[in-house]
Amino acid sequence: MSDGGKMPENTLSRSQKKLIDAAIQIQKDTPEEFGFVCRSMVSASMPHSKVRGFQYKRENNKFKLVIIGNEDAGGIPYGTYPRLILSWLSGEIVKNKSREIVLGQSLSDFMKKLGLIVSGGRWGTVSRFKDQLKRLFSAVITCTYEDKKTGEWFVASMNIADKAQIFWNPKIPEQIDLFNSKILLGEYFYQEVLKSPIPVDIRAINALKDSSLALDIYFWITYRMSYLYNSTLIPFDRLQEQFGGGYEKTPHGRYEFKRKFLHQLKKVLVIYPEAKIIVKQNGLLLLPSHSHIKIKKK
Repeated sequence: MSDGGKMPENTLSRSQKKLIDAAIQIQKDTPEEFGFVCRSMVSASMPHSKVRGFQYKRENNKFKLVIIGNEDAGGIPYGTYPRLILSWLSGEIVKNKSREIVLGQSLSDFMKKLGLIVSGGRWGTVSRFKDQLKRLFSAVITCTYEDKKTGEWFVASMNIADKAQIFWNPKIPEQIDLFNSKILLGEYFYQEVLKSPIPVDIRAINALKDSSLALDIYFWITYRMSYLYNSTLIPFDRLQEQFGGGYEKTPHGRYEFKRKFLHQLKKVLVIYPEAKIIVKQNGLLLLPSHSHIKIKKK
């Protein structure tokens, strides 16, 4: 997607420099630890922005994700924070093999684990983060697979939490939690991650976390390239079904989705330059590429 040129150092924005620095570091060093994401949450993405109402649907071919938000908890989770939380939880599942996870000594401690800046006030990160935490842990999530040709049909509850207890005071985020804020993960979510976790580079997540769409694209490309053996064309209409929550299925809506998707894809390919992707008029042509994550076999 690039002409191979390099912008002069003094013309780079802070976000562009951050991406390039992260890409250099990723190319140079093997990560000390991996992050992980759940395959079902890669197949169909959560909303990127606030959703009206309390039901959200995404489809990807034969797979459908439905999220029912809890009105008392604020509604449907959206944006970057739920994705960072899910990635961290998936990593804890892989490391500890336990459904019960202690989240952190304090709210600020937990946020720092996710690479987030801790700031208070009305427009700070603390209140918004706890709001998304409550939304995510309270949501009812259902995954459905249906092949109408064969009649095959499968449905599963994908709730992130069967139980969660949070004692953090957002007004005092550094206050030590004496009672252990923790979560008992939903059984299907736990087993799904344990059975087939998708490894991702934590440094890539940190570099892309300003955009929930960029994170979704990175997770998806990393997953697809891990098993892609033949070139595959993914139409933009399919991509909009998977990633384009909030965009109308009109010519203008399709144009806006394509424009923003390709903008975020460019960022992802700075971090993951080995991914061979050709932008066609009607979609993306994915070519077999080196995986972004190489796990040494024991």
